[in-house]
Amino acid sequence: KNEILYEIADGSLDLSVKGKYKNIILCAQPKSASLYMRQLLAEVFNYKSEVIGLEGKNGNIYYPRAVAVKNLKYNTVSHCHSSPTPETIKILKLLNFRPVILTRNLLDSLVSRKDMLLRDKWAGNILSNDAMKAFISGSDEYQLDLIISLFAPGYINFYVGWKHYEDNDNNLLRPI
Repeated sequence: KNEILYEIADGSLDLSVKGKYKNIILCAQPKSASLYMRQLLAEVFNYKSEVIGLEGKNGNIYYPRAVAVKNLKYNTVSHCHSSPTPETIKILKLLNFRPVILTRNLLDSLVSRKDMLLRDKWAGNILSNDAMKAFISGSDEYQLDLIISLFAPGYINFYVGWKHYEDNDNNLLRPI
């Protein structure tokens, strides 16, 4: 019994969940219209739109929420910004989710990220106060250089990581 508690605590409990309902997950780069696409797919296919991230957000897949969505008695569509880490791949396989990988042109994504940081003023979440002031008052070139250095590596790793699975794991990224 204690062994199960340890597996639950460290997230290694292996509970494969099948089920008769379809669960589509959009694994998407940030600023790739994933929220819009999730809502569109839910409307077109008459699926329920569900959130699978921690605290009702759409960042990385949160296993307990993903299990809860898998056990719903209807078809669902969700989205996340999870890269293909070993943990993400394990969750997708254990729960038999059908991922759809959504990418966007790198430059479009970075410009959109820049606009969002300026519009929503949440650059303070990732920059110090002085760096945020410099970013907001900086030239377009300075702002884009900073955005590229902060976010381009993550976008490239996301794309290359999922491309690796597309090329090497046909069982995971099979057609819906």
